[in-house]
Amino acid sequence: MKRFKAITTTLISSAALLAASVTTASPANAEVWSCQTSQSPNVARTQCFAGWGAYRVSATCVTSKYPYRITIYGNTVTRERNTMRAPASTVRAAGYNCSITDAGVDVH
Repeated sequence: MKRFKAITTTLISSAALLAASVTTASPANAEVWSCQTSQSPNVARTQCFAGWGAYRVSATCVTSKYPYRITIYGNTVTRERNTMRAPASTVRAAGYNCSITDAGVDVH
């Protein structure tokens, strides 16, 4: 009888663990598009006008010191579903003592 009780307890515990893992599945990945990115040697900026999810500007920045080329990131912003609002992400090169040569969108 003790063995039957142990097997039953194990099966119930396994079923509870399986149910918990199914109900805590991660949500689908977000996507943004229709993004506009602008840059100057000092500032890079991006805005996404369609889709939904989190994104930020990424910029290649060159400097006269090793490693000579670094990637810097702006603040992470979130575009909500069903909205016209397109939040902007911005990064400034001044804090890194470098000059921006290229910029793009980093989607989370």
